[in-house]
Amino acid sequence: MEPRQFFRLFFHGPDDSRQPIPCTHLQTAIAEAVTKAGRDCEAFVGVIINRKNPESPLDANWEVKGVRLDRENREGASEALAKIAARMQREFRIANAV
Repeated sequence: MEPRQFFRLFFHGPDDSRQPIPCTHLQTAIAEAVTKAGRDCEAFVGVIINRKNPESPLDANWEVKGVRLDRENREGASEALAKIAARMQREFRIANAV
């Protein structure tokens, strides 16, 4: 390992390869993915995302704060949302507001 790489890794931490995305786009992407996940998820209307300060450099800077559902069937949508949110937390981070 080159000294420059070591210095960068030691002082700045590992690179974050997550793509920056606006919060509204992330909410829409999660809602579309959950709705398409199965018949149990048709009642899913949307999700509310909350920005948070990550505890470590590799943690996501957002979390699911709330869920909007149209009907009573919550179990199927909750399971799909948990899987999709976990995957998207590894792929995306909320972009800084300009």
